[in-house]
Amino acid sequence: MAEMTTVSTASASLTDHASAPPIISHAGFVGSTPFKISVPSRVSTAAYNGYLDRGRKFITQLCIERRMLAVEDGIDTNVLESSLVGAPNRYSVAALELYVTKKCCDEGLSSETATGIQVAFLCYYNAIMGGQYEGPYHLDEDSGMVTGNPTHAPSFKHLVRAINAKSRNARSQVAPNRRNARAISGKELVAVINWSESVVSQEEVEAAIEYPPEDQARQALILKHARIQALFRYGFFVWTQNYELPDVRWEHM
Repeated sequence: MAEMTTVSTASASLTDHASAPPIISHAGFVGSTPFKISVPSRVSTAAYNGYLDRGRKFITQLCIERRMLAVEDGIDTNVLESSLVGAPNRYSVAALELYVTKKCCDEGLSSETATGIQVAFLCYYNAIMGGQYEGPYHLDEDSGMVTGNPTHAPSFKHLVRAINAKSRNARSQVAPNRRNARAISGKELVAVINWSESVVSQEEVEAAIEYPPEDQARQALILKHARIQALFRYGFFVWTQNYELPDVRWEHM
């Protein structure tokens, strides 16, 4: 594909595209890791749809400026403008790459933004047209016909992995001055749960629900470990939906 000329994307009044269809349960990949997302909460759906909307506005503004500058680089601006709306076309992968590069490289947003964009468009393309665009990506250069999900394109997945790797390296360099908690590993999570159950077993937790012990100190200890065991298990279960996990409260358990 001919090299695409990029131009600045100053803020402007843009025409909003129609809302994306609801995000549904699906299996897919983030980077090279398989995962499954259940039906998101309203918060997650709003966040994902926000990525879709901002990505489309970015491409719309890019196309407006291309027309104003009469850019001639072999790219059909009309096709590019619809690259993130409806069925994918030959420029959908390039549009995703431009959007992620703009947000994470030019604006300096975190790798979580890159992953959020990837997941949002993965969900979107998996959901449209009865799942017609699920699966590995392929573009027929001659006809422009696309099969599969553009977020599975090797070049796009490589870009997201590179941004994630850069972010991990940056975090490792500032680790001595870390002010926030390091992410817990799977082995550490299992170790904490095993320790908690060695202090208060699940059987004792379940028994205490129906027959609370008279000893107030024991009651407090059982409640503490019931919370630990519930939060760690639930937190691991929804770790892919990072917009939901920070909102978890004890009353949700």
